[in-house]
Amino acid sequence: MTTIPLSALTICSRGHEGVYPADIDDAPGRLGHEVAFCINCECGTVVLAVAWGDKTRVMATGGLGLYAAFENSGWPELDFGDPRVESPFLARMINTPDGWLEFQRGYTAGEF
Repeated sequence: MTTIPLSALTICSRGHEGVYPADIDDAPGRLGHEVAFCINCECGTVVLAVAWGDKTRVMATGGLGLYAAFENSGWPELDFGDPRVESPFLARMINTPDGWLEFQRGYTAGEF
């Protein structure tokens, strides 16, 4: 089994950490676009994080509706497969200039 380096991110107010493939941190530089992904926290919260530049940040928290909105975003799917996280580990490339803002407005308005 190939070992894939992992990154960690504090994903909720209780201090829980979520892990994801470290390649996501570098993907915006390689792809020229932000990369978004969801992580399920052990406390039941769904977290949407976005990697851009040299940072990966939690951008939204919610329940299963957030994950469904992310899946229905229309952003192209990327596979950062890692058997130690969840195989495959899916992320999405935010391929429009205002992609995150459009998603945030739609999610807040309940359009997804």
